[in-house]
Amino acid sequence: VVDGTFKRVGTFPTPWPFFSIAANKEFLAEEGAKEALVSVLEVVKAAADEFRCGGQSTFEYILEHYRIEKEPAAEWLPTVDWACEAQVDLEMLHKVGETLHRLKKIETETGNPPTEAEIEGATTRLESSSKRTKPEETSESAAAE
Repeated sequence: VVDGTFKRVGTFPTPWPFFSIAANKEFLAEEGAKEALVSVLEVVKAAADEFRCGGQSTFEYILEHYRIEKEPAAEWLPTVDWACEAQVDLEMLHKVGETLHRLKKIETETGNPPTEAEIEGATTRLESSSKRTKPEETSESAAAE
């Protein structure tokens, strides 16, 4: 935008991250796949934490690599929300699904926006070695006991 390559038409803040890692069910079903994915996420988190805490070096990197002028970069950088955990807010995903459905960017078999249960069913819980948490017990697993 600054050098004239693109023209800024406007901004549209989104509730989803700029950078995401996704894996399909077939990959996640493979032995050791979830652990491998968690390892990748931990490396990305460490790099993001280092970048986030880099202060002036982070600012200089952004200026150099993205060719952003100092004043807009100084205004923008503090507004960046660094979501570095391997957890996703299911309510946020549901809102994204509703929005994408309303904009006719995704379709469902029923023609309705995806339900919260469909959203949760399409996600996989991963455990980070740095933060082990027990998956929440579902009513089905409790009934089976």
